Amino acid sequence: MSALARAVVGLVLLASGGSKAVSPAWPRQAAVLGAPSWAVIIVPAVELSLGALLVLGAGEPITILLAAAIFIGFSVVLAQHLARGERPPCACFGFVGRPISWWSVARNAVLVALCVVALLNI
Repeated sequence: MSALARAVVGLVLLASGGSKAVSPAWPRQAAVLGAPSWAVIIVPAVELSLGALLVLGAGEPITILLAAAIFIGFSVVLAQHLARGERPPCACFGFVGRPISWWSVARNAVLVALCVVALLNI
């Protein structure tokens, strides 16, 4: 179960980082969400690197903890916008998407739960 949970999280990060890396909309969307300029540059690379390590099963438990931290951080940003009644487009996968919602936060919570499953079964 641990390997499957870790692989799912890794594949999500690979998809997210890869789409951000090629999307011309990513920098603008990230800025709307309040991301600092340095984060706009490094987030795709971090997601790609971390996703690859998770799929390969390398660096446990640190890679799993880092993935959970990223999803928690993203959730905090989304929740802050939602609490203010703001619903900017989701930049989660780099392309112009639907406005953020509590479903976006719930998706991240599921990914954090998968990280916990992976950690508990190392």
